[in-house]
Amino acid sequence: MLHADMTYHNRETKAGYVFAKYRPILEGSVLDVGADAMYLKLYLAASEGKYVGVGHGDKVDHEVNLETSALPFGDRSFDTVLCLDVLEHLEAAH
Repeated sequence: MLHADMTYHNRETKAGYVFAKYRPILEGSVLDVGADAMYLKLYLAASEGKYVGVGHGDKVDHEVNLETSALPFGDRSFDTVLCLDVLEHLEAAH
């Protein structure tokens, strides 16, 4: 069972919570959909895996409008895909 004995108060501290809770599955390649400022990348920097953040703004690896565009990756391109605090902001999903 995945568990974290911590709380978070903003998006930056939520990255620490997500890392603590999901560390066992955050290995290999990780796609973070709705990555915000890619705070999670700081936690994964020491790992040998690949982190890619997509979303809006200039602080992501790939700018993607999830309302109008599909993700620019093929099927099975990542070992783990995170999509946190995103779906409730979309009008229609592809």
